[in-house]
Amino acid sequence: MRMAKERHQRRRIRRAAAAVVDLSSVRAQRRREHAEMRVRDAIDENRAALARLFATGLIFTQKGARAGRDLCSRASSSRRRATMPR
Repeated sequence: MRMAKERHQRRRIRRAAAAVVDLSSVRAQRRREHAEMRVRDAIDENRAALARLFATGLIFTQKGARAGRDLCSRASSSRRRATMPR
């Protein structure tokens, strides 16, 4: 019995301490990448919608012009958000 205790204690002494890893920088990078992806997707959607307005000729109607202005303002705010320093 005494021999088993000594062996167990020796094993515990030989074990190295576990390293602590800081993942905050990785999480921050992942959040940035996801935010950039959302902004890029929104810009692509707006660009496609504007292209449809021009292709169909609806941009030249009152309703189409209003929709185009709304898309342009959303696109510019998305770009501002993408370049905003944190």
